[in-house]
Amino acid sequence: MNDLQPHDQFFKQIFSEPKRVKSLLDIFYPELSKKIDLESIRLLNSEKYSQKIGKSLLDLLYECKIENEKSFLRIIFEHKSYIDKNLPSQLLYYNGVLWEETGEYEEYPPIINIVLYHGKRKW
Repeated sequence: MNDLQPHDQFFKQIFSEPKRVKSLLDIFYPELSKKIDLESIRLLNSEKYSQKIGKSLLDLLYECKIENEKSFLRIIFEHKSYIDKNLPSQLLYYNGVLWEETGEYEEYPPIINIVLYHGKRKW
């Protein structure tokens, strides 16, 4: 974590604890939070390998059960201070890398992307 920017390091330390992730969801997405089994939230290795791109590093990646279904909960702390029109394609790329590794499933598991934006303009 030493190569991270101070704000990235801070958020990764804070949200490496599943209870804090659940608390974040309790505040910002209570309908979803009620469906997540707290005991099932598990931090996964965030280093992923894409056959097309090679190695990439996701910010924080969790596996959890949502209504008893295996799912992925990925927390992305981009800390955008400006509106980034490329963010949707960036998220799509990250999701694709994750789904590429999920070949053992009959269907792709859902991924929930959470982006923290702290800019002055409404996004």
